[in-house]
Amino acid sequence: MAANSKPFYIINRTVKNNKLLYVRFLNRDGSLGSPLSVTALAHKIGYPKTQKIIRKREAERVCAIAQERGLIKIESAKLPFIEFVKDYWNYDGKRVQRKNRLKPNSIGRNHCYTMTNALTKYAIPHLPKDADLTEITGRDIQKVLHNLP
Repeated sequence: MAANSKPFYIINRTVKNNKLLYVRFLNRDGSLGSPLSVTALAHKIGYPKTQKIIRKREAERVCAIAQERGLIKIESAKLPFIEFVKDYWNYDGKRVQRKNRLKPNSIGRNHCYTMTNALTKYAIPHLPKDADLTEITGRDIQKVLHNLP
């Protein structure tokens, strides 16, 4: 569903004339978490204390490993799945606005309207009404897919 396959963003920062890489992980509500030093994460997963991470590809690898090992705590606000799905295609919502800032006019108002209507008509009637975002299973998604016309 998400256009960005990585649950984090790597950012450059200059601290005391040193260029450093930081990471901001996405929270469950789509907001960005606080910046974390990629080098500090690398040390936590076993890189030598003297090694600095300066390449973006290596930073992405470190972040993926840190997340796999459970070193990243993602804020988990209770978010009803149906509310999340409706907000996903909200033209004035955070996700669409962020995508349009990164690539102007990549998601149009008409597309959002069409997707929202399709979700309301075909998906939402087959989803648990009060389920949290973290409670939706593959079986729930399969139920939606099997009931498509």
